[in-house]
Amino acid sequence: KQGASSLLDACTRTRTCPKIIDTLGSAEFWGLRASPNFVGIDAKADIPLPGNVRRYYFPSVTHGGSFTGGFQPQGESGPYSNAGCVLPGNPNPSRESTRIALSALVDWVKMGKEPPASRYPTLAAGDLVAPTAAAMGWPKIPGAPVPDGKLFAFHDYDFGTGYDAKTVSGAPSLQPPSLRGTFPSRVPRVNADGNETSGVPSVQLQVPLGTYTGWNVLAKGFGAGGNCVFFGGFIPFAKTKAEREGKGDPRPSLEERYGDHAGFVAKVREAVARQQASGWLMADDAERLIKEAEASGVLN
Repeated sequence: KQGASSLLDACTRTRTCPKIIDTLGSAEFWGLRASPNFVGIDAKADIPLPGNVRRYYFPSVTHGGSFTGGFQPQGESGPYSNAGCVLPGNPNPSRESTRIALSALVDWVKMGKEPPASRYPTLAAGDLVAPTAAAMGWPKIPGAPVPDGKLFAFHDYDFGTGYDAKTVSGAPSLQPPSLRGTFPSRVPRVNADGNETSGVPSVQLQVPLGTYTGWNVLAKGFGAGGNCVFFGGFIPFAKTKAEREGKGDPRPSLEERYGDHAGFVAKVREAVARQQASGWLMADDAERLIKEAEASGVLN
């Protein structure tokens, strides 16, 4: 676009740009304002990636992915279980996919081996939509919060004539800056379970135990009711059909999805095989995930 700028402008001019692998997850859209990096400040078109960059999006994960991973039907456990948020912590991990991305970067730099093709949400594919339940296709889950109003807005500030926003240089002549407006932002759409559909899904997301979000709700204090910093949330599925129907939950229960514990483990095995076949899971992680599924309390 005319007048557009990039962090790679200087190295492009000198032909010294490094090879870059960009990884991020859902919380980066909701809390860290990732949208302009994908669709610019007008949100009208996808920004193409240069040839020295690959981007891998890890859908429906909290900032950095789950701290403990595994198959947890009640949400993240440990000291960061919900960090003062309304929803339990998001247990969906990204570490297995991050290992593949890091290995691909090493091979790219050391041996010139091309990394996997980028996988991330785009406007062209219909993956990026307005941050509202209606636009996202968010399911109506009784008693659960909705994504509306949970996005940290990307504001347009005027720092005065002494500051060059394109090069992030100069001295602001207007302090505090004035607020000119808010740039439009987009977020990944979701399926009927409320889980995101684009990028590189974890095995856990392919065999879900609930709805995994990149946003959460601050329970109390200043900003209560808004986004709970960078912590994602988790809304578990009902265990049985009767429980689901009693709550009016439109999402199929664990029992309806997997039958019993053995059925759940079988689905995990299938997802692990798909992930390995696509080159997105290392052998030791594959073995560990199956063992974790077998040892889990899901329908057991």
